[in-house]
Amino acid sequence: MDEVSRLTREASEFYRAGRFPEALPLYQQALTLEEEVFGTEHPSLSGPLHNLANVYYVQERYGEAEAAYLRALSLLEREHGPDASELVDVLLWLAETRFQSWHYEEAKEPYSRAIAILEKQDDKEKLAGALMRQAHLHYFVGEYAESEPLYLRALELREQALGPEHLSVANSAGQLARLYHLHPEFGKDPEQLYRRALALREKEQGPEHVDVAESLYRLADHLRSQERVEEAEPLYARAMAILDAHPELSGNETSWMRSGYVEYLRERGREEEAKALEERTEVWNAYEEIVRAEVAKREMTLGSEHPDFAESLYSLANSCFFEQNYDEAEGYFLRALSIREKALGPEHADVAESLNGLAKLYRVKKRYEEAGELIERAARIQEQVLGREHAEYARTMEHKALLAEERGEPDRAEVLYGDALKIYRKASGEESREYAETLFHFTAFYVRHEQFREAEAVSEELMQVSEKKIDVSELEKADYFELRAYALEKLGRVEEAETLRLRVKEIWADNERKDDAGEEDSDASI
Repeated sequence: MDEVSRLTREASEFYRAGRFPEALPLYQQALTLEEEVFGTEHPSLSGPLHNLANVYYVQERYGEAEAAYLRALSLLEREHGPDASELVDVLLWLAETRFQSWHYEEAKEPYSRAIAILEKQDDKEKLAGALMRQAHLHYFVGEYAESEPLYLRALELREQALGPEHLSVANSAGQLARLYHLHPEFGKDPEQLYRRALALREKEQGPEHVDVAESLYRLADHLRSQERVEEAEPLYARAMAILDAHPELSGNETSWMRSGYVEYLRERGREEEAKALEERTEVWNAYEEIVRAEVAKREMTLGSEHPDFAESLYSLANSCFFEQNYDEAEGYFLRALSIREKALGPEHADVAESLNGLAKLYRVKKRYEEAGELIERAARIQEQVLGREHAEYARTMEHKALLAEERGEPDRAEVLYGDALKIYRKASGEESREYAETLFHFTAFYVRHEQFREAEAVSEELMQVSEKKIDVSELEKADYFELRAYALEKLGRVEEAETLRLRVKEIWADNERKDDAGEEDSDASI
């Protein structure tokens, strides 16, 4: 078994270095060798299965991770019994896997089993950690009453095991404070818990640490809710100063605090300060930052040739495209296309998606010949793999229509829009978002070419569809109404146009009321 030891050792080194794609095949080989020697039910396989499951977990392959954890758990139960301490780590990983894959109810059982085993052991720190995880699960699904006793017990155990001034105690105190702050139905004041967490973090991490900024902000927010603004003000100011001193922090990590401070400034009538802060942060693109983080994570966990990594690159390319960063977008589109062609084959539907994305970019850059060649290739792939009556094929027909229009071929564009509509009607149904959006785009095409009678006819069907239950927001429907109103106005049907524009105003007014209500409830959850 020297070979198994070597493989496991090398795999573990890769794992610790964050080189998960390289660790995975070595763990798989080690498991296969042990199975060949001992069979598939030998207790010694629990370790290799656990190792393999951990890589799957990091790679977000949760189904495969759960299967490996369950198999390891079964072997451990057979060897040690259902209540042995050897089961705890696998149970906790299994619970986390189910939580991450949104199987919240199924996650409760392994958490409870792990805690029951730890209750019989003399490891208060590990028990406290398990209790915190289970408490987070209950909190996450809105079971606040169930989470409170678990947070309280974890806090008590950490004080006993680690001492009252340990950083883990600050984390437990801070979480309990948030529970009491955001859920006043408990009738408990979070202030002392907030202050305790702040004091411990200042002592253990230093007064300029980012976690201290969060503690300052949360305490200030509580004082603000108590209308103790004179006490809240210096805490807010200090929190913002710490954030300003850490420009390396991402917008995802800090935007919620800055936004809350903007609201506070406006409440205090300090509009100029609020606007200045907004102007400093408005360039932040939350979606793109999330996608960039996903790209980095998937490259590390899956490798640079994996199709899921290509999917993230494609999303990033689209984000750059909409931000008009066309050169950067082109690089990502091309890289995603190359990976997909190599990993999935040149005739895969995902390759067609990449071709359409790149064609969209070339169309905007007026590289029409290249765009046309890419769209035609995408259409051929979709016709072969999905068929001519698939919604993705219809989407490509719309893309061809846009290209034809921009190349000065409106008659061809009109035919292609009509073809797309027919396919969507059959593939998605008349009560679908795809059908409604294509009617909207077709109407806009006629308006751009001042064919207002045709625009009115198509938008009449759009009005009928928009009254049904379709996956379209009210603000999107407002765009439908405004476009039809414009066409009606051009046809001299002014009263009908005004009636539609009144509906548009009502939709926008209702949306503003909802936004205001949302701001009032912004602290209703963590």
